[in-house]
Amino acid sequence: MYKITSGERMLTNRAVEYERLPDPRQSAFSCKAGKLLETCCTIMDLTGVNLTKNFYPERLGKLYLINAPWGVSTVWSVVKGWLDPVPVAKINILGSGYQSQLLKQVPAENLPKEFGGTCECEGGCGNSDAGPWRDPQWAKPAK
Repeated sequence: MYKITSGERMLTNRAVEYERLPDPRQSAFSCKAGKLLETCCTIMDLTGVNLTKNFYPERLGKLYLINAPWGVSTVWSVVKGWLDPVPVAKINILGSGYQSQLLKQVPAENLPKEFGGTCECEGGCGNSDAGPWRDPQWAKPAK
């Protein structure tokens, strides 16, 4: 990523996306689900990531760190004892055999094919903005 953008731009993008989550996206997917949905599920692929990089997920419902090298699990097992148990319970560190765990949380049609699901968005799911907030039936203008 650093070959095409800067760390500051990636952080700004993450902040913008999390700001878009509650309005108009949250209302759209809550309406479609027929109940209030206040958190999101985040999946981060740690292939090629080393221990010097860290991520801070906001609005965390569940966080799945997939393809985690053995060092991440080892460090996590030590560190999590000093952290608040509520967010700790939301974090799942998985190695390369993560598909069955993800499919318990995310329906196959919403999980990218590269992660064991069946979703194949045009241009790649990571670049897609598909969701009920694009459907006039569920969408409303942002405040």
